[in-house]
Amino acid sequence: MKPTLIKYLREHSATGTWTGSIKDGVPVIRISGELTSAEPYLAQLGIKLAQTNKYTERTEHAGMGQPQSRGDTQDAGNGISQSQE
Repeated sequence: MKPTLIKYLREHSATGTWTGSIKDGVPVIRISGELTSAEPYLAQLGIKLAQTNKYTERTEHAGMGQPQSRGDTQDAGNGISQSQE
């Protein structure tokens, strides 16, 4: 295996959960332009992944990338004092 592939596999499995691409619930890598299961390569390196399913990423990263309101909101007002000084 090329050193770059080994590095990629280790980086994307460091926590025991595959963080790379997944197709049909199986970790995949792109070799020569084609998607290939990463499992045989992980096994060669002695890397074992925790039991995961196709919903793992969605659960772990729930809420990421969703818009967050910032600044003045209806309950915060508009910054103009409503009382007389």
